[in-house]
Amino acid sequence: MAEDAKPETLWRNRDYNLYWFARAASVLGSQATYVAFPLFALSLYGDLWRVSLVTVATYAGGNILSLHAGVLGDVVNRKHAMVLSDVARVAFLGGLAAWTYTGTPPLIATCATAFTIGALGTMFNVVAAAALPDVVGLRLLPRAVARNESRDFTLSVLGPPVGAFLYLADSFAPFAFNAVCCAASAGLLGLLRASPYAPRHDHRRKAREPVGSMIRHGIRFVWNDRPIRYSTIYTTAMNTVLTAGTFTVVTYLGAGGYETVAGYALAAQALVGFIGSVMAETLFTRLSGTYLVALQGFVWSISLVLIGFVDGPWWIVGLMGLPWLLASAMRLTVATHIAVVTGPDLRARVAGVRAFAGGLAGPLGPLLAGVLAGAVGYTHTVTVFGGVAAMAVLAFIVIPHSVKPLRFRRPAPM
Repeated sequence: MAEDAKPETLWRNRDYNLYWFARAASVLGSQATYVAFPLFALSLYGDLWRVSLVTVATYAGGNILSLHAGVLGDVVNRKHAMVLSDVARVAFLGGLAAWTYTGTPPLIATCATAFTIGALGTMFNVVAAAALPDVVGLRLLPRAVARNESRDFTLSVLGPPVGAFLYLADSFAPFAFNAVCCAASAGLLGLLRASPYAPRHDHRRKAREPVGSMIRHGIRFVWNDRPIRYSTIYTTAMNTVLTAGTFTVVTYLGAGGYETVAGYALAAQALVGFIGSVMAETLFTRLSGTYLVALQGFVWSISLVLIGFVDGPWWIVGLMGLPWLLASAMRLTVATHIAVVTGPDLRARVAGVRAFAGGLAGPLGPLLAGVLAGAVGYTHTVTVFGGVAAMAVLAFIVIPHSVKPLRFRRPAPM
């Protein structure tokens, strides 16, 4: 579909509205099982190490196959890839729910299911990210990204309580609920127009190209484009700080008898993130991309350092939420640049490379935080990671700009 033929508002864009609600169903179901999986494993198998195996399997499935998901999204019809990933998740989630309802699945089956669901979820997310510019066009992409961020932050508040409530009703219920959400997503995506999602170049030639060669092409593109390269390295470092800081704060509050407050700290992140998503487009139009990316990391640094010095759990809740005010604007900056500088047949691979790099932070952050907290204590640990965030910001500002300034591209004005 030509750029000029697209509706000039998101509300009139039929495909975007179908896409938005399909993604909402998918995110809600995923958030529900995100909290249900560890509870489920703990109740069935008892030992914490078995719970950790299930959690690691979920992360590993998404991370290991993220590069291959990018290749798939650049070779096949993206609409079909999203629908098929949803249908496959329905099958695996429904199977796990049925098995749990009738008996106790063995640990290996639960880990395999968690791995597969994580892989399919990553495939869906990578392909969906590549498809969004085709749905809305480059001019409306910033607004679409901001609206998607608002949706995701809202559902990150609602999803975990829904999952916990369903789990208390019956252990199979969260997985059945997620299966229904994926089915709804597949149905909505099936109504999309197919033409924007088909590869626009010689996909027969690409289909014959080795997968490894296509992955290397995506990695080279990410490395050769300076804003994408430095923002990918920077956000991977900041994701490690994020997961480490969140893990440290939650365990600190839990050890101090503030389990409920720990939940409020996570809710504060989502609430402030939603407020930031409403402001994201305005910030994007008024501030430079480099400034937005660096400022978000700077706020993270200050917040974590202050957490190491403040006394009182409610101060910690506020400081944990504050950095998320700029998260959406930062993501919007990077996502818009990627859409502007990449062709339609490369966007999924770029998204896959970034998903792979960011996924490394999932298990690494809590692992480093756990080791450090055992050695120097909770407060010193958050201070250390605040310092790491500050060094990441300085590196992002100094290293690339010592050669020439980073220029995050934006769509041409209407």
